[in-house]
Amino acid sequence: GCKRVPPGWDRWMGLVGNSRYYGYNTVKSEDGGQTAFVQQHGTDFDQDYLPNLVANRTLELIREFSAIDDDYKPFLITAA
Repeated sequence: GCKRVPPGWDRWMGLVGNSRYYGYNTVKSEDGGQTAFVQQHGTDFDQDYLPNLVANRTLELIREFSAIDDDYKPFLITAA
């Protein structure tokens, strides 16, 4: 699994190394860090432009969490 996953974090995505708009790698976990994978990103604007990737993933999660039919269940998203 991944090292140093903050308590309570069950999904996350982060940059590997220095930030760039293109030609970067991200690491992502959907299960609290038990498994994680690195994804390489190239130079295609529609798929790889970092600000769009962060914004689109944030919107996906907001839609997903908002659709959960549960009593009030707060969530926190930090997008930077």
